[in-house]
Amino acid sequence: SKLGDGAASPADYSEWGSDNAAAIRKAIATGADVYIPTIGETIPGYEVELWFGAMAPRGTPQAVVDTLNGAINKILQDSEMKKNLDSQGMVSTGGTPAKFNERIQHEKEDFDALMRDLLATRAVFARLANSVYAALGMDVLRSRVADARARMLSSRFSLSLRDAMGEFLANVRKDLGKAQERTDEVHELMQAMYRRFMTEQGMMLPPLTPLRVKPYIDEIERVAERFEREFSTLRVLTGEQSVLIQKFFETVATRVKDVYVRANRDVEAWLKSVMAPIEIQARDQQRSLRKRLESVKRVHEASNELDAKIDELQEQQDAVEALSAEHGALLAQVRAQIFALSIPPATDDANAYAAA
Repeated sequence: SKLGDGAASPADYSEWGSDNAAAIRKAIATGADVYIPTIGETIPGYEVELWFGAMAPRGTPQAVVDTLNGAINKILQDSEMKKNLDSQGMVSTGGTPAKFNERIQHEKEDFDALMRDLLATRAVFARLANSVYAALGMDVLRSRVADARARMLSSRFSLSLRDAMGEFLANVRKDLGKAQERTDEVHELMQAMYRRFMTEQGMMLPPLTPLRVKPYIDEIERVAERFEREFSTLRVLTGEQSVLIQKFFETVATRVKDVYVRANRDVEAWLKSVMAPIEIQARDQQRSLRKRLESVKRVHEASNELDAKIDELQEQQDAVEALSAEHGALLAQVRAQIFALSIPPATDDANAYAAA
């Protein structure tokens, strides 16, 4: 037998004010004159139950289990019991032992599916996260800076110096654009997984906020615009202008590095925040299931200890009965001997009297 959802009652929520009674986890029929929408009305398929059940030790005769089940079901249907449970936001459902076993097995299967989904999500998430880091990699940036610097040194007094600077900024913007595309893919994937975990596993997950790389792209755009204003109209470079462009490049390279450092820090924090809610709640469900399994195990262990104690007591009883039987036999022998000694031997007078 089991009890239903162990949440606070709708009446309790109404005492806080309607604005605070946002939703409840499961649709339940109670006597409260209050309507609170279920989460399932917003997230189709969402349903979570907290339940309590009674278990008997392993090996308990089926007749005993059926008797206990009938008695518990009868108690759960009692009007006072229903009223008490209703005040705690619970609904007495009762049921058969077979249905209870099916529920336990169903929860285990659900958790196994959760772990499979979580592992698959981790694999895809890791692949996409690596693609984000590849677009924002400091090694890639260092390589681009080195290439641009080498081109500028080899063309000190030609327009190629300006072109190298422009190509460097274009590549940086391209890399940041790729990073935005990859973070959008991560966001889309995790949104789908959030909906799935909330619907199928009953998780309470927060809204997923996308990561915006655009502010960093805009920052680079401003640098590029300044470069265009200063150097796009040049047709011939003087020595002074060549030195000026190279100094400008070094300043830009330092600024771009700072942008990448901040972007990488924000990406790392965002990626952690995306997976953390699922990881935490999966661990919570794992601990909950483990506790339930341990509870069942303790019941079984207690049953085994009880069986061993019963066997021990049975052996002791058999030994006592055997000893009692042995004592009974000895007592019978003693009584027979005492009886024989208490009868006097026959005499001649007695024989004569008997003959007469």
